[in-house]
Amino acid sequence: MEGWCSEGIVIQARAHADHAAIVTLMTEDYGRHLGYVQGGMSSKKKANLELGNLVSATWSARTSDNMGAYSIEVIENNSVPLLDHFPKLLALQSACALLNQTLAEREGHPGLYHGTLALLHALNTDVWVESYIMWELALLKELGFGLDLTKCGGGGASNDLCYVSPKTARAVSKEKGAPYADKLLSLPQFLLGKEDMDANQAICDGLKIGAYFLEHRVLAHTNYTSLPEPRMALYQHFLSE
Repeated sequence: MEGWCSEGIVIQARAHADHAAIVTLMTEDYGRHLGYVQGGMSSKKKANLELGNLVSATWSARTSDNMGAYSIEVIENNSVPLLDHFPKLLALQSACALLNQTLAEREGHPGLYHGTLALLHALNTDVWVESYIMWELALLKELGFGLDLTKCGGGGASNDLCYVSPKTARAVSKEKGAPYADKLLSLPQFLLGKEDMDANQAICDGLKIGAYFLEHRVLAHTNYTSLPEPRMALYQHFLSE
């Protein structure tokens, strides 16, 4: 028999036969890991498998190649506090979906795991959407597609960064980027630790940056053709503000 015990974040739970569920957890050491939960979709257990829940999981299987089964107990229910704030719930659903779509199975990502835990807690704060955008950039970095926002990729001043190049994923100064502004992505200043003149526009710009690189650098090389629906809905929410 194979097995382990670990904490994990529920990132997907789909119904299976006889009220069972196939559950995907994001764990520190075992990465994105699937398991069967007997009666997981029953009225007694379904609430334990809400997206974003932090759980204590015991996984067991006859061999390491098998999907195996989970025994799960809830540590933190992170979705219930967000039920009255739909945009925050969209951010949680988006993060879970992106982890499920982009991570290979059973590869540990301890830094990303702890970053996701931090995001789940940040969703209860006033800077929840800024935290979500920074989480997306951390996900890109973990997948090997990190952005360089420390200096101008065109040799300009580093104290006046206003754009991001879609081609190089590097910041561009206002002076160097102005002639090509229509081809560049606007860089929200909160990603540089500064204040933005238009906070809502900055959020839209930050979501647009994450969307572009996730779609073109990551999802384009997977079986998924577009961003998760909650992610698109999150952007539309701020676009209409």
